[in-house]
Amino acid sequence: MLELIDPQVGRPTAALPEEIEQRLSLWASGWGQTWKKNSPVILFHGRYGSGRHAAVLHLANAIGKPYLMLSMAGLPYSGLRPDQAVHLAEREALLTGGLVSWDQVDDLLQSDSESELSRDRDAFIRSLAESHTPTILLANKAWEPSRDLRGRPFLRIEFPATSYAARKAAWSAELNGSNNFTDEELNALAGRFQLTRSEMRLGEPRR
Repeated sequence: MLELIDPQVGRPTAALPEEIEQRLSLWASGWGQTWKKNSPVILFHGRYGSGRHAAVLHLANAIGKPYLMLSMAGLPYSGLRPDQAVHLAEREALLTGGLVSWDQVDDLLQSDSESELSRDRDAFIRSLAESHTPTILLANKAWEPSRDLRGRPFLRIEFPATSYAARKAAWSAELNGSNNFTDEELNALAGRFQLTRSEMRLGEPRR
């Protein structure tokens, strides 16, 4: 089976930047009319913990639809081809009237024509082009479908890196206001480790 991520378990905690929240709310306000005949494929791209999962939840709630979260990382172990996975996800979404979201799509979408994944990538994109279900792709990197989606609407939002001030505030909150850390030490943490709030909780510093 595909690795399913239940949106009701471990709800996203990352706060959305105000401009992104406003943009999603604007999309939601005209959703029924704008995408009445041809639903979009949407790319949310940015580093882990930048709010991509929170954005899926926000958009789904704003338009009053459930969503199915699938991880592309589970595809090699599922016994399914990419086109089969897309069709099964679409069937489930049509039954519930919801959205489909695919997480961890970078390896597939960023594969080049010489890669072993290129055939899977082409099958995945072709299936998306034929699908009628609103679909959200979550990736670290930007991606452009060119004409591969065959006229299906494509939207994209980049999730920015956390600002220095936000990182310092997050470090302070994650350390529970510990008196063991001076303001200078918090400054050093915020400056040295370019982490999102989620990465701080994982304890996996990345410079």
